[in-house]
Amino acid sequence: MTRATCARIEAVGDASDIDVAGHPIQVLTLDRLIQVKRRLTRPKDKLMLLQLDSLRDELTK
Repeated sequence: MTRATCARIEAVGDASDIDVAGHPIQVLTLDRLIQVKRRLTRPKDKLMLLQLDSLRDELTK
C-alpha cells in the first residue's frame, strides 16, 4: 500500500459530511488536510502544502 493510500484511508475517519447541491460530500478541515499533505512526498503535494499553509495564514489574520 502506498503512502498516499494510507493517508487517504486514515483521513476518511476524520472527514465531515457537508451537503453540496443535495449530495453528501466528505471533507477534511484545513488543518487536517495540511497534516495529511505533510506526510506525503509527491511533488504536487509539496506544492499544494505551500498554498494550504498560505491560506491558513490568511484565514487566521
